[in-house]
Amino acid sequence: MGYKSLVGEIIQVGFPFSPLNFCYCFGQEIDISQHQALYSLIGTIYGGDGRVCFNVPDLRMRSPIGVDSNSDDLYFSNVGFKWGYAEVELTESVMPQHSHEATFFPDNEKSQARVVATKTLATEPSSEGGYQIATQRSNPSASGSFGFVPPEGAEPTVELGGMIGGGGEAAGNVSIEHYGGQQAVQMRSPCLVINFAICFDGYYPHRP
Repeated sequence: MGYKSLVGEIIQVGFPFSPLNFCYCFGQEIDISQHQALYSLIGTIYGGDGRVCFNVPDLRMRSPIGVDSNSDDLYFSNVGFKWGYAEVELTESVMPQHSHEATFFPDNEKSQARVVATKTLATEPSSEGGYQIATQRSNPSASGSFGFVPPEGAEPTVELGGMIGGGGEAAGNVSIEHYGGQQAVQMRSPCLVINFAICFDGYYPHRP
């Protein structure tokens, strides 16, 4: 006596048709009146109105996974629950931390500053290291050095251009390079396409 499948048994076949007493697992609707045994086992787990028709499992482009009835995770504890995506689009919340190349374009404006100098002998000692600005002495034979004077003695003043100074605020634009083509990320694992079929006429399984 040959082997006879159980009603509701799902098999994988390497040929391009469903065997006798089997139908493809394409998620299609079938009549309850013609497949009462199968309906009594799976009901509307995979879809259907439960009055006239019900659906068989849809395993097209899907991988079956074992149920864990002891798990609190909805994804694994319910027979017939479908989840997962063939491709996803990454959002900022799931992207890893990273950096982009940035280029700063400062405003091309010249800065001017006023430095107080004197043509007479300086009334203040020069700063440490001799950092001072002065014009040529009107009397080269006179002793002493020429340098900065306090603001209250600012006479005369001169404007200096092309200076680079510290502090203050810089103005300009920062350009950040854009990368990526906004394409969805493929989530498919390496796979081999074969047919799944479910038995609708065979031995009726009994609970232990």
